[in-house]
Amino acid sequence: VKSARPSSALGGLEADGSVRIAAGKRTVRLCFPKRVLRELSGQPADFCTQPPNHRLQLDWVYGFSGATGGCMFVVGASEVVYPAAACVVLYNLEKDTQRFFTGH
Repeated sequence: VKSARPSSALGGLEADGSVRIAAGKRTVRLCFPKRVLRELSGQPADFCTQPPNHRLQLDWVYGFSGATGGCMFVVGASEVVYPAAACVVLYNLEKDTQRFFTGH
């Protein structure tokens, strides 16, 4: 990806705060939120730029990765195991609950 226009004093930002980039045969205009523009222009940010000190917790998985075929299995009398995105789901049919395996 290369810049389609000469860069301005703000390191490639246009006067309106956008950046124009060449994507194949097209020129694309990319606009940033105002608070990101402040940081890009060297002004102190009015928001925290560090990642949060918390981790997301998986509550429920919607969907099923059935493209591989034959990848849903019955476990015991009331559970089914199947892949979905980057995890494996054990769904309890009687209790309507899910358990997840994500550390593979």
